[in-house]
Amino acid sequence: MTSLATSGAPSSTDESKSAEENAAIPFRDYIPYILQAMSDQNVSVRKLALKTGIRRNRLSNLLRPTADPSTRESMTLVEFQTILHVLQIGFIQAVLGVETLRDLDLLHDGRFSTMMQMISEVFASLPLSLVHALNDVEGMDGTEIRREWAGPLRDGVVDRVVREVIAIIERRARMEQSFRLD
Repeated sequence: MTSLATSGAPSSTDESKSAEENAAIPFRDYIPYILQAMSDQNVSVRKLALKTGIRRNRLSNLLRPTADPSTRESMTLVEFQTILHVLQIGFIQAVLGVETLRDLDLLHDGRFSTMMQMISEVFASLPLSLVHALNDVEGMDGTEIRREWAGPLRDGVVDRVVREVIAIIERRARMEQSFRLD
């Protein structure tokens, strides 16, 4: 299935897989994410159709909110990318948003939208930056990199971001205090 917004229901190519294998494929529905972004940006289906070049009827069918996403038409990757582009949402940002934050209200909370954009930019450029940096290391054969580093690296990034946010909040509080005293 080429759809990004259909369930893990078996297609003709998946029929050889067991029911357990198909059930293990996690389903992620990007349609609520797209609909929320449209609402936040005050973009109607008609306006989105004009900007994407996708027929309004097709968009309506693709973006229909339904309790059973498997009844929805399949969206092509090109359509998905075009919709995200028009809504000014990066592909990685959409994936991270849907994969990490299940609560759409929290996902579109203004306090975290900049964070999601920052994380998207970091992860979009990180692999190439690491390849360039490690390419210059003499004697590297690829066995030096360990998967186990992911946890400590993640924890280090989280710790650093939290410390920076706390420092900014403290600076703001000091500035407010100094303005009140004057």
